[in-house]
Amino acid sequence: MTMKLDAKACKSVSKRKCCAHLPKPWSNKKFIIDIEDPRHRDLLVKEIEKLGGLISEEFNNDEFLPVCVVSDYHRVDILENSRLTSLSEKQKHALPLILRSAIDLNIRIQSYDMFMKNLSSLKKRLKTNYQSTKAPSKSKTDVRLLNSPSFKLEQVDGRYAPDIKEFSSPTNFPTLYLGNNIGKSVFHHVTKEDRLKERRQPKSVEVSQEFIIHKANLQRKGLCDVCTKHCDDLRMHCTSREHLKNVSQPGFYDDVDELCFSTEFVDADNYPNVYRTRRSSEVSESSFIPNLSIEI
Repeated sequence: MTMKLDAKACKSVSKRKCCAHLPKPWSNKKFIIDIEDPRHRDLLVKEIEKLGGLISEEFNNDEFLPVCVVSDYHRVDILENSRLTSLSEKQKHALPLILRSAIDLNIRIQSYDMFMKNLSSLKKRLKTNYQSTKAPSKSKTDVRLLNSPSFKLEQVDGRYAPDIKEFSSPTNFPTLYLGNNIGKSVFHHVTKEDRLKERRQPKSVEVSQEFIIHKANLQRKGLCDVCTKHCDDLRMHCTSREHLKNVSQPGFYDDVDELCFSTEFVDADNYPNVYRTRRSSEVSESSFIPNLSIEI
């Protein structure tokens, strides 16, 4: 049995090239579109052809039957949610011709909204599968021999991975000399003849000027803070009568004595101030005898 549909409402069977990287799960599958809105129809045809489907105009029992009929009939929701075989003859005659033929041939009927919803979920699933299959995979590890010179550091128990180092050019690494062949450093080579020459030659010790000890009898020039006077020989000046007279004056060391053991200039938290007991100013002149054994 062959039935022809309205040529104005349906287009001929067509194919369109879709994206090469996406699969075509609807290849060689036919769909019949019964939609009056031309925009919805064009969009549906485009989406079906992208997935490899075909748009058919007729039902043909000899060849492949359509897998689905997409319709915008106002009672199509009842047809897609109920069993088609449970409809009575009176209910079938109330339907359009294309839907009655789909019921007789046991072909699935879907509304436009339901078909677009299923189409969107199918496209997402195909995109996810494509991304998972085309994901970059790790390259296989190849075994490569080490280029000499190289070294390998590894623990005896093998708990950690070994550390391997390769050296590109051996000319950049000088020779190290150890043992009897070492010279001034590990990079200097010394022969037996060089050792004998070093033993025969006397070694002259050079003393730096920083470590020369000056003799005590040398004259020292400087300024005497007590007398406020420049002297050619400070040692002789300290033994002079003028210097001894200035040092022997009463109260000359009072400022120094007040500063000793004084804590007034120290600011410490939670620590009581310690005040030094003041000495009596009446001190005999014999206590100010200077120490003449001054060394400079």
